Amino acid sequence: MCKRAAMTNLTLSIDDKVLQAARIRAVQEGTSVNEICRKAIEAYAESIALTERTRTVPAEESAR
Repeated sequence: MCKRAAMTNLTLSIDDKVLQAARIRAVQEGTSVNEICRKAIEAYAESIALTERTRTVPAEESAR
């Protein structure tokens, strides 16, 4: 059995026209606005984590 990550619901405020355009494009791409938002937030969080990890690497290790 595969464990699923816990998910939290999030409410966003977005312009109606922007959301409608995003829904249309998502359908054309075979996905959903929810999936697009989830992936964007995951990428954003990962980029922050990556930036923080590179800041904590000692200078002699980063020069290798």
